[in-house]
Amino acid sequence: MKPEPILHKRLSRCDSGLLLHITGSVGALFPGGSPSFRYRGEMLKHPIAQNSLRLEKINFKIPEFWIYRGFRLLLIPFGRKISISIAVRLHWIFRHLAIAVSGKGLDIDFLNSRSAIIRGDFIKLYIEQGNKVVDVACGTARYYSEISEIVGVRYIGIDSSPRHISRNIKNFPGGLFVNSNCLENGVVPKCDVIIASHFIEHLENPLDFLLKIIGCCNKLIIEVPDFYSDPINLVSYNLGAPWWTDRDHYREYSEDTLRTLLTEAGLKIIDQKISGGTIAVVVEAKIS
Repeated sequence: MKPEPILHKRLSRCDSGLLLHITGSVGALFPGGSPSFRYRGEMLKHPIAQNSLRLEKINFKIPEFWIYRGFRLLLIPFGRKISISIAVRLHWIFRHLAIAVSGKGLDIDFLNSRSAIIRGDFIKLYIEQGNKVVDVACGTARYYSEISEIVGVRYIGIDSSPRHISRNIKNFPGGLFVNSNCLENGVVPKCDVIIASHFIEHLENPLDFLLKIIGCCNKLIIEVPDFYSDPINLVSYNLGAPWWTDRDHYREYSEDTLRTLLTEAGLKIIDQKISGGTIAVVVEAKIS
């Protein structure tokens, strides 16, 4: 059964309290900010050869495997239904803990290693020399470094967080960063390409936003979290267990729900990539 209806339901702040508690304390693991990993590149290296994912018997001779087997034995007395309920909640807790710690420690490199925009090479394919690019809700300007490699590109990052804007101005002096609310009229200027990465899931009315900006650009690049990237999400959804990825999301997306939203906005998808728990699309728009 498909969980499309709940993907459009406001996520409860009561449900999100546990994730806030977990991720809010992650900073204590990294006093002084994100550590400088000497082998950061190696930690985020994608396997490029088929045999890179080959498993040998030695791969299973690890303590984690026996801890897992021990947990399975501990759950037996609870019965099938309660065991599944416990297991999916533990999965959600530790998955989010791992993502939070990795994101804190590896920063933009971690975000981009799993980004469908990056993995689909959308920046190089759809941003041309001399283009004006507006990155709405740019956050830490995770795409700026790659965009800046394209000759003559004018980059504008807009975000409502003064902290993000201050950090971006310091880290990326070649870009133009504006502290403003992207939802307000006149804030998003006319340009060639708009990037809206992990933004529309935070909006209660994403259709209104899309209808407002489609006249501002020729191409729109969107990235959202992919509900089906984790096979446990469907089980969690049907059990009423937590499945969402962020406490301030109004909805999360599947391929179908994202396509439906874009169709309602009158937008045509010209490219799509799914990677690392994210869905990215490139859609045609037209400056009015």
